[in-house]
Amino acid sequence: MTRLQDAMKNIAEDYGDLTQRIAPLKNAEIGKLVDEFNIFVESIQELVKQIVVTTHQKLDTKLLRINP
Repeated sequence: MTRLQDAMKNIAEDYGDLTQRIAPLKNAEIGKLVDEFNIFVESIQELVKQIVVTTHQKLDTKLLRINP
């Protein structure tokens, strides 16, 4: 549990570093929680990447309209 808490704290305090993952654990219940945490963080990371790409595309489109 401590590693999970530490990882969540690091994400919250370290500028939202979504590259962090927790190594799998052998304890079945905690291991499932760790797996779900890693999947959750990966989903958020992918969402942020999509937002960045979409934002860049929209900015590029606006710049093309301004400077044809």
